[in-house]
Amino acid sequence: FSLSLALVTQLAQVGLPLTLGFTAILILIASQVLPSQYVTRSIIAIAVVGILILLLDLFWSQSRPDIVPFALYVIYIASLAMVGIAIIVTVRQFPTYSLRTKLIAIAIALVVITVLLTTVAVNAITRRELTKQLNQEFKTVSQSQAAAVSKLLGQQVSVLQALSLDSTLRNLVHSQDISYSGSDEEILNEILNLDTQWVTSPNDAAVISRSMNNAATSTLLTFQYAFPEHVEMLMTDQYGAVAGSTYQSPRYYQGDEEWWQAAYNDGQGGVYIGKPEFDPAVGEVTLPIAVPIYTADTNSVLGILHTSYSLEQLLALLEITDELGEGSEVDLLFGDQALHYEDGHHDEDGQYHLQPVDMGPAVLAYLRQNPGKNLMTDVDGVSSVITMAPITTDSYVPAVD
Repeated sequence: FSLSLALVTQLAQVGLPLTLGFTAILILIASQVLPSQYVTRSIIAIAVVGILILLLDLFWSQSRPDIVPFALYVIYIASLAMVGIAIIVTVRQFPTYSLRTKLIAIAIALVVITVLLTTVAVNAITRRELTKQLNQEFKTVSQSQAAAVSKLLGQQVSVLQALSLDSTLRNLVHSQDISYSGSDEEILNEILNLDTQWVTSPNDAAVISRSMNNAATSTLLTFQYAFPEHVEMLMTDQYGAVAGSTYQSPRYYQGDEEWWQAAYNDGQGGVYIGKPEFDPAVGEVTLPIAVPIYTADTNSVLGILHTSYSLEQLLALLEITDELGEGSEVDLLFGDQALHYEDGHHDEDGQYHLQPVDMGPAVLAYLRQNPGKNLMTDVDGVSSVITMAPITTDSYVPAVD
């Protein structure tokens, strides 16, 4: 019993098989080797100790690690063997027992069966209630975090859209738009020639000085001072050329960038939100966001406002409390990629990064089709509870949705 007690206090799942096996074999040994006057009291004592260890295993308050599956199988097989041996020997010798011993044996058997059934029933009820509670907590946490992320990203888009209404930005980008002459092809060739100067002679190009030392850049820097999470900002004209920037962009021409084409949207304008990426220039994971700059009267696109938004605030929203357990993780999905966050620690390189979603496509499809519904499945060989909540602003900012 001392071995059983030691293992029960250190490992989960071993109390029931160990206690039944040791109780059965000790009762058998006591009935075979002890003098008759001590057998009854010994059997009662063994049964009481076994019941106490079972109750201790059931209601142990401290967290215990699970035993490896193979070792648990071995323990169950050994326990069943001991119980089987004890039953066979007892049944064979039962007719030779005195009436008193028979009555005591039957009473103990009834008590053991009752305790066993009670233990199994309480364990099943407890598991069901804990699973129900955990499922509800997961659902609540995922929905609240999704709402917080939706609100944060929606606010950032709204702030950028408000900035795009600034008259200084509009006037400067309009002036740059009308400064070109010739056909669209001639204008693009002129911009590409300036782009070559920008790339090959960054210290001498007058275009760099003109684009980074103007009223638009001052306005962006003022905005950046008030909202430092927007770590890098630039503005282009309607042809994709830089019209103002808080940093020296590698290129003067931005018209071939995905974010520019999505925000320009063939002159119709649209909000663009890209995938997170690590920006070595600022040492942070950033999210590219771009919005169009419209004219005040015709709502035609004058230019594009682009920012690299630091995800420090967003990552803080993904932190989860210890009440969900040490194994709880939160991933923010971008298509089939996940911005991974685990237990409040950074990844090995000291930064968060995108990685493939660590679950099968069927699981991912089920979760997307059943938002807010929990799924119990294995992830990397670990039995897991998973829930997914959509990032949505209820169509207020479709790009966030």
